Amino acid sequence: MRMLLRTLPAVLVLLVIASACATRSLEQVAEARAKYEYQRIVRQFQVPFGDSTNTLERAALLDKSLQELEALRANYPNARPWNAMALRKIGEIYAERGQKKEALAAFTLVGVRYMSEDWEVIQAWKAAGDLLWSSGMRNQALPFYRDIVQRYNRPGYPEMYNTIVRIALDRMAEAEK
Repeated sequence: MRMLLRTLPAVLVLLVIASACATRSLEQVAEARAKYEYQRIVRQFQVPFGDSTNTLERAALLDKSLQELEALRANYPNARPWNAMALRKIGEIYAERGQKKEALAAFTLVGVRYMSEDWEVIQAWKAAGDLLWSSGMRNQALPFYRDIVQRYNRPGYPEMYNTIVRIALDRMAEAEK
């Protein structure tokens, strides 16, 4: 009995550690599945969309891609980087379809829900600003460009971020003319 009482705390500690490892590995498995699904969707629908010249085929590929990306987000809600990428792609699909309001909502939501996913955020904000800019809604585009400059115009970001910041600064300067 004494032996059992002495080993019980050690056994409990091992069970807690094993449980934590199992939980972490389940999260890693879900993350890997979300990554696989995202890459599959891009490969299966987005790449063929870019190659297709048939209007009906392109529309069908966009519809299916949108459905699959929404399913990915629903099935893997904790896979943050893949959810952020999927949401930004959803915004791009809406923009491609001419659904500006929905596209802007998706791009904005990337910055709200996935603020730590810097690359997705800067791309979503740029896409939103560019969508408005190209639609002749320059004043509405400026807040997106300002957000890019305020958040990313700092040392330490990769050169691609600096390029996007320069584009935002150029647009802001052009709007002031």
